[in-house]
Amino acid sequence: MSDKGEIWNLIVEKYGLHKTKLEEIACFEAMVSVLRFEFQHVSSINKSKEYGFSEYVDTFKSIRFWLAKLREMKLIPSY
Repeated sequence: MSDKGEIWNLIVEKYGLHKTKLEEIACFEAMVSVLRFEFQHVSSINKSKEYGFSEYVDTFKSIRFWLAKLREMKLIPSY
């Protein structure tokens, strides 16, 4: 993605987004390491509950919330 800066600049201009560099809003090195797990990643909230953490946030609701927030802040385009 390091060579996609100019494309991002065109997207920013086209959609009237807040002027940002691609590197300021995304960390592709972190994303690559998360998406390239070479083992099945299974998680559970059972241990958290054992230690008294009873509240949780629905992952999909959280993703939708933050995408809406980023659109509102004009950091990513609306669809």
